[in-house]
Amino acid sequence: MVDELNMTLKKLILISALTVLLGVSVIYALSYELRPSLSVPSSGTISVSAYHTVKQPNGSYEESYVQIPVTVTGPESHNGTTVTSGNNPLNFTVAPGQYSVSGTYENATPLVLTANVSAGSYVKVLLNFAYSPPPSTLTTAEGANEGLELTMTLEKTVYNLGETMKITLTLTNIGNQTANFGPDYSNDFDFQVYNGTNSILYQWSDRWIGVAHPNIIWGETLRAGESLSEDITWQQTCYNTGLSEGVPVLPGTYNIIGQIGPLYGANSTIETTPIQITIVAP
Repeated sequence: MVDELNMTLKKLILISALTVLLGVSVIYALSYELRPSLSVPSSGTISVSAYHTVKQPNGSYEESYVQIPVTVTGPESHNGTTVTSGNNPLNFTVAPGQYSVSGTYENATPLVLTANVSAGSYVKVLLNFAYSPPPSTLTTAEGANEGLELTMTLEKTVYNLGETMKITLTLTNIGNQTANFGPDYSNDFDFQVYNGTNSILYQWSDRWIGVAHPNIIWGETLRAGESLSEDITWQQTCYNTGLSEGVPVLPGTYNIIGQIGPLYGANSTIETTPIQITIVAP
């Protein structure tokens, strides 16, 4: 049985090394515990637990037990779902013989292993699914000036006509000095939308033309490494002012540039590089 388990493990390691499914990398690890159980001489016991590990940004792995469907096939067939505690595994009492134990976690390739269960034996199977999430689909652009960096983040680059677009702007102090925003600061986070001929169609701060403009970041302090962030939405309109709601844009390709400034103590505003988006008719 030990030789068979070793061969099964080698096959699973090979399968894991070749498995990439929808950007998900999966690694299988198995452990077995065999011991006699004289109290049930005419049958054996298969015990199954499962946990998954998620790779963290710092490179470490965080583990937790998970519930996955498990199928046992052989002289007898059994189905069950593993529990969320390693101290309370899923147990099957089975007649002696060769059994296959299979389980699948989320988008992983199904795992199948085979073991011979003898009378009075106890076989513990631990299924370990190591999961690395696919890369983020967020789109970002940056710009920097005098120790301050502005980052603009979009959720995607293709939108349906009329769909609300969320734009996240983040100002980070990447220098080693504290940045103060005093009374010379005359603008909040801002962005501009340009059409295919590089003509500006929309500027978020224009919504304050004709109405009072709040200096939201006035008086703020950013120590080294600290950030300020704001979510702004664009309703796919153009030529907006505080006195006009603007008109809807048409399907097409547009460029968006994030902006903040003028900054207190800085010589100019900060602008990000443009992100190109496409608006399509639904």
